[in-house]
Amino acid sequence: LAEPEFVSIHQEVKMESNFEFVVLVPVLSDVTAEWTGVKGTSEKSCAAPEPCVQFYPHRASIRIIGKPYYLQSALILTPQQPYLPTIAVAMVQGDVWFPAVLGSKCTTIINFEFDISDSRILHFDQDIKDIIRWKGIVPFSVDAPKNYMKFEVPYDNVNKLDRKFMRVTGRMLNSNQTVKVLHDGGGETIITFVPSENEIIPRNPAQFFKWPRGCVGR
Repeated sequence: LAEPEFVSIHQEVKMESNFEFVVLVPVLSDVTAEWTGVKGTSEKSCAAPEPCVQFYPHRASIRIIGKPYYLQSALILTPQQPYLPTIAVAMVQGDVWFPAVLGSKCTTIINFEFDISDSRILHFDQDIKDIIRWKGIVPFSVDAPKNYMKFEVPYDNVNKLDRKFMRVTGRMLNSNQTVKVLHDGGGETIITFVPSENEIIPRNPAQFFKWPRGCVGR
């Protein structure tokens, strides 16, 4: 059996600012009792300044990091359900033309022109079977090209890691705020938000998509 994992995270946040923080936790885990009444859902997502915790389905969520700038970037997503179309999620900077993405039947465009976030969680109402990157986006890693967008999935089939994204929203006042996540089978993740005079404001919004049953114009 694997040893219980104990994780402690200290995150500075500028005082008197709203924040949206994201972290990976084991798929079999949950917050302690004081947070169970303030959990977000796909119908009512967590939104700062409200104190709220939201977990995202580990097979139906992706985190994208960075901006597309001048590069064309897209992810081609194949759903687990065979009757649904393969879609492309395209990232653009401003009102620009985007070419058809080979291999996809539908294209959803996300415009980053006025985006100031650190990253963004995309979560769907259907599980994702396969992800293919297209042009200017690569898997998240320390040696990824700096001018490329990055994407991260919560599960790792190679290393047998099954995790999920957890997002915490709130407003930083003048005292520490703590969220504790208990892991199934032992272990825990403790996140402590610490007020700071520095200009550190975690910005990690989430966007929910219903998988299209068909494509416009087809």
